[in-house]
Amino acid sequence: MPDTATQTPYTRQALLYLGATLRVRRKALGLTQREVATKAGISKSALGALEQGERSLRLEKVLEVAQALDLPMWSLFPPEPQGPLAQVIQGLLGHVPRMTEHILGILTLQPHASAPGPSCVPPPRAHA
Repeated sequence: MPDTATQTPYTRQALLYLGATLRVRRKALGLTQREVATKAGISKSALGALEQGERSLRLEKVLEVAQALDLPMWSLFPPEPQGPLAQVIQGLLGHVPRMTEHILGILTLQPHASAPGPSCVPPPRAHA
């Protein structure tokens, strides 16, 4: 688990975005952290830290969490930054409205404009 104090601004932003995306989707599906963690094969505390942007996991585990939430892979990360690091840092403040819009789109499984791939995804699976 990397120290959040030593992360680059973009890495920190990406982890916060990922965590918020997972948390919003989990809550929209009415699932607990324990239910999702069990389906993904990770601990509840690891999922909680991931949702808070405090921990990164191996990509394979992140994809298993996404699968447990019926989230397409493209929805897990913020759109590619445009320009040099200065623009990325400046964009940190400007991403909040776009992140909110994107997360709300995830709730209805609508891809963001910069997402590659098909324009529709299958509906979420019913959870017993």
